[in-house]
Amino acid sequence: MDLRSAVVVATLALTLPGLTGCRSLTRLMTRKATEKALEESSGAKEVTLEKDGVRFEGKEGEKVSIGGGAKLPDGWPAYAPIYPGAKLQMAIANPGQKAKIISMETGDAPDKALAFYKDKLTAEGWTVATTLDLGDTHQTSFERPKSAGATASVMATATEGAKTMVTVSIVE
Repeated sequence: MDLRSAVVVATLALTLPGLTGCRSLTRLMTRKATEKALEESSGAKEVTLEKDGVRFEGKEGEKVSIGGGAKLPDGWPAYAPIYPGAKLQMAIANPGQKAKIISMETGDAPDKALAFYKDKLTAEGWTVATTLDLGDTHQTSFERPKSAGATASVMATATEGAKTMVTVSIVE
């Protein structure tokens, strides 16, 4: 296709949906163009824009889900569920490093969320390695003696509006 034909097709593709009242086609085309631009600029694969978030696969094979449509990574351990009543905001799985991270928002205090995960993890054989209290941010790191190199970390940070952001990372 020559340049003139390409310009005509592109112009029609961008203006025709608006003229015919088909906004959903315009939105779809815009979304697909944005996904493609994100893939090309970041090196990410399979970028998918959703109503309230984005999913993609990174250069190293890591799978990322951000926003209200975030889902637990494949293989996320059942012993570390989403905190009760929390809304999952982000999920990352890096198969090469066997690392998984989730981040969620809750209305509970940071110490309550940490206590929940401490109970869940220690019941599965994890032991507390370190704790850190920085006022609004609390973090506990865990080790799993029966699994060499396995680590977990739970960080809970008080944010504006009486919300707490909880991030759980697990490497097995």
